[in-house]
Amino acid sequence: MIAGKYSGSTWEYPTITSSVSPSINISGLTSFSDFQFAEQKTSTDLQGTMSDMNISVYKNMFNQIVVRSNESVSGTVIVSNAVGQKLFSTAMIGVTTVIEKSFNPGIYLVTVLEASRCTTKKVIIK
Repeated sequence: MIAGKYSGSTWEYPTITSSVSPSINISGLTSFSDFQFAEQKTSTDLQGTMSDMNISVYKNMFNQIVVRSNESVSGTVIVSNAVGQKLFSTAMIGVTTVIEKSFNPGIYLVTVLEASRCTTKKVIIK
């Protein structure tokens, strides 16, 4: 379990001393604030190392999926539906790839593969 406390313009992560449903004890708090709680999980790529690709995925006004990276990427973009069926695959070269196919409303998973790195993002098209 991880707890996040929003303080001004930053998030702090106080220490959880115990967690037994439905109670969570946190130490070191001196004020009330906005909190979020989540299960702490580690995502790994195919090689077993942490994925660390700065990728953003969104839809444009034509219901096409746009994949953007903070760095130049030479890899593959795979679009799957919510149950994991592969719908589309294309090369990603550079920092931006527009999948020039109009997608129906739904939830899609977009996976970017490059060398030994992998990341998957969710995009919702309404």
